[in-house]
Amino acid sequence: ADGGIARFAWCELELSRGIQSLRGLSSAARKVWLSRDGNRLAALSDRWELAVWELAPERLLFVFDTPMGVYADSAGGCFDAQGVRFAFAAGPEACLYDLKTGGILRRWGLSDGNADQLEYDAQGRLLLLRRERLEEAARSKRREWRLYALAESQKPIPLFKQAQTNLFAQQMLFQPGGARFAVW
Repeated sequence: ADGGIARFAWCELELSRGIQSLRGLSSAARKVWLSRDGNRLAALSDRWELAVWELAPERLLFVFDTPMGVYADSAGGCFDAQGVRFAFAAGPEACLYDLKTGGILRRWGLSDGNADQLEYDAQGRLLLLRRERLEEAARSKRREWRLYALAESQKPIPLFKQAQTNLFAQQMLFQPGGARFAVW
């Protein structure tokens, strides 16, 4: 931190380019997302601030307050294909931010869960993959993965859930484009 302002370093792998510091967050970044075209970058801080920058020219677009989960590094986020919207999920809620106006386009209430992953698929559907507590074991620590579509409804649309009960989902990862995902 420099005078109470946290910095984030962005490095390009081109000779003679140097290192850029992106300013805008008030604490350290825990998660970072890059748009598909590489023109925008989003970072989530320990204080649950989400900053979005345009990289060329370098400028801070917005700083959003986000829903708070348990740990910032288990939050999920992704840009849409055009880089004009950013989806975010943590704790009890997922949000879709408009990067033209800085407004919130949509919110979805979520069940108790974490390790969120978001990705747009080839059809433009926003997919949410996350680890959630089993309903039938409300007092246990067992969790399973679930896949949802986040659409017009305020409730996520269930698509799939873990079938094997002996698997403890620790982390998840989408393939870019949402056609596949891994759970380990």
